[in-house]
Amino acid sequence: MINIHNIMEEHVITRVNDLYNQVKAKNSAWLSCDCENCRLDTITYVLNRTQPKYVVSGRGLTHASNFIHENTQLIADIDKLCVEGMRLVNNAKRPY
Repeated sequence: MINIHNIMEEHVITRVNDLYNQVKAKNSAWLSCDCENCRLDTITYVLNRTQPKYVVSGRGLTHASNFIHENTQLIADIDKLCVEGMRLVNNAKRPY
């Protein structure tokens, strides 16, 4: 079985959770919810707007991970999408 991994997914999940935790710690007025569903919706929002980066091997994973961490523009773009997604998700009317 081939093991294919999208390293953008891992990075986005980490960043969304980090940003939710930071905003929650600051008691920001615009953050009305940080439940798992809101976080997952935000992760999905960001992943649908970023280009996937697939790797196959462990070595490829390490190389590609370094590429993300060294690319400050990519990190800034992802963070911008994360905050944008958080705001959109928190402004959406939820049935729960």
